[in-house]
Amino acid sequence: MQKVTPRKLVQAAESLYSPPAVYHAVMDLIQNPGASAEDISAAICQDPVIAARLIRLANSPLFAVSSPLETVTEAVMRVGTKNVGDLVQTTVIVSRFRGLPQKVLRIEDFWRHSIAVGLGTQLLAKARDKGMGERFFLMGLMHDLGRLVLLHQLPEKMAEIIRVSPKSCKPLYQLEKEEIGFDHTDVGRALFELWKLPQGLAECMANHHKWVTITDHPFECAAVHIADALVHALELGSSGELCVPPINGGAWDILDMEESELPVIANELQAKFLDTVSVLLPSDSPNDSHAAPSKKSKS
Repeated sequence: MQKVTPRKLVQAAESLYSPPAVYHAVMDLIQNPGASAEDISAAICQDPVIAARLIRLANSPLFAVSSPLETVTEAVMRVGTKNVGDLVQTTVIVSRFRGLPQKVLRIEDFWRHSIAVGLGTQLLAKARDKGMGERFFLMGLMHDLGRLVLLHQLPEKMAEIIRVSPKSCKPLYQLEKEEIGFDHTDVGRALFELWKLPQGLAECMANHHKWVTITDHPFECAAVHIADALVHALELGSSGELCVPPINGGAWDILDMEESELPVIANELQAKFLDTVSVLLPSDSPNDSHAAPSKKSKS
C-alpha cells in the first residue's frame, strides 16, 4: 500500500480541487497590463454563478462602496483589478468546495468559520494600519482549506480524530500529525502548488499554526493565527476543532497588540459576520448561526 502524502491526496481529486477555466482566464487578464475592465468582465461572465457572487461580494461589508454595484464591469472598475482577482479567487474557492460527509462536519459550519477568520484577519490588519486589503480576508478565508481536503479524502480518519480531540487536550493539527503523518497545513501547501497561489496566501495556509518559522510574511501569518483563535472563542462556525487553540505569545509581539484590543475587534467582526455569510453563502439563512458546540480553551 502506497504511503499517503499531502501531494497524493490533492492529486487524487485534482478535478475537484482544480479551479475552473474562467479562473485561469481572469488571472491571465489581470496580469496583462493591456487588458481592459471590459475584457476582464467578459471573462468573468463566462461563469454566471461566479459573476453573480462577485457582484454580491463587491456589495458586501468588505467594501466601502458609496452606491450599489449592479454589473461585473462596475465591480471591476470600482474595486480595481487586483481586488477583483482576490474576489474571483474567493468565489471560486467557496463554489468549488461544496459538500462534506454530514457525520463529520457540516460544510456550512466550515465556511462560516473560514469567513469569520477572514473578517478577523482583515480587521487585525486594519487595526495596524495595513489597510482594508481584501488579500487579508482571502488569507483568513483559505487558511483551513487543507483540512477541507482531509475531510473530503479521509472522512473516517478525520471523524475519529475529531471525536477523540476533546479528550486528548490536543488541537486537531497535532492529532492529524500523529494519526496521519502530516496535518492540514501540509495539505494546504500541496493545494497551493496545484492552484499556483500567491506566496503570501500559501504561507498562511501552511503556517498559521507554526507561523513563527516564517520570515517573508510574518504579519499575515500572525494575524491569521490570532484571528483563528478569536473566532473559535466566539464560536462562529466550526472547522472541526472543539477547543480554542492557544495563541503563541510571539504573535502579539509581531502585531504589537494588547489583549484589551480584542473585544473591539470581536464586536466589529460579529457585526459584519452575518451580512458577509449571506453574500458568500446565499443559500443559508442569515438568522441561523450554526454555532459549533461550546469550546474549551487549551492552555
